[in-house]
Amino acid sequence: MLTIRILITGLLFLVGPMCGSVAHAQDRIDVVEGMHICGGVGQEDRNAMIAQRPKYNLRLTFAQAGTGEFITGVNVAIEAKGKVESTVEPFTDCGPMLFVKLKPGMYRITATYDGKSMSSLLRVKAAGTDKVFYWAAT
Repeated sequence: MLTIRILITGLLFLVGPMCGSVAHAQDRIDVVEGMHICGGVGQEDRNAMIAQRPKYNLRLTFAQAGTGEFITGVNVAIEAKGKVESTVEPFTDCGPMLFVKLKPGMYRITATYDGKSMSSLLRVKAAGTDKVFYWAAT
């Protein structure tokens, strides 16, 4: 399943800019240097994600507070902060892990699960930045 997601993501990454309108292309700066991967459901998929970890410098994990139980179905928005603010296309239905390759810099990460959003301002370093978002049990 992870391999299929990586292949589809790669195709969307290559085709995506050709499908957008001119106005849309002007509204955002291409801050993504590479692809992203999402997964980690089940031990085999989790191991595959961990093996890919060094290729991505933003590594997000989504879990339930208290139990640490992994959460899926998270929507993530990434906004670059700096001289020119820009956004990365939103990621939908992610989890329990989302790895993204970004240019180093400051980013506001907003993760939404079950109608509840959390934001965090992170400095993404070339060597990597990890963040876990925890949601209270419902």
